[in-house]
Amino acid sequence: MQRIGKIPVKCDYCGKTFMRYAGNVKNTTKLHFCDRTCRNAYYKAEQAERECKYCGKKFRVYKSVLNDSNASGNYCSSKCYWESMKKEKLFYKGFKDAKRKYFSKPQVCAICGTPKKIQIHHIIPNRLTQDQRKQNLIPLCPLHHNRIERMTAELHILFADDYDLELMLLNNILRTRQAETYCYLENLKNG
Repeated sequence: MQRIGKIPVKCDYCGKTFMRYAGNVKNTTKLHFCDRTCRNAYYKAEQAERECKYCGKKFRVYKSVLNDSNASGNYCSSKCYWESMKKEKLFYKGFKDAKRKYFSKPQVCAICGTPKKIQIHHIIPNRLTQDQRKQNLIPLCPLHHNRIERMTAELHILFADDYDLELMLLNNILRTRQAETYCYLENLKNG
């Protein structure tokens, strides 16, 4: 078998021809750039300038990541996002009491069953409803907490402030999975 080396490719920004290994040019729909400067210049048009809602610093963000979620395009860094969550208006009033009341015993992740580093997830985000009821809280590991957050971010937009319907739907999905996980763990324990 003969190995193919570099082939000429045209930069999609400046038009300059440059060499790239043939294996890296398989996809004809993918854009190719001669260097980072051209890539950054090409995508610059698709960026928006924003002001950080925490520190007020101006920053640039790709328009493709802008949506109505709490973090996307609203904060210049993850540090500012997390600091903003500590502000009084976003503080989780009653959350510590709810955690003590409903989750005082050791918990396992409702998705995978791991008992490690359990976090309590708000099914409908606290920033939207400040709902600390048990039906809006579920234990998750950090991995599944992150995945569920990303999965449900689009649903918050789709349901357009109908939090009761959204909570009912997500509760059905997550509680069914939680019950299956608990049954599985119980079967493992009983042999």
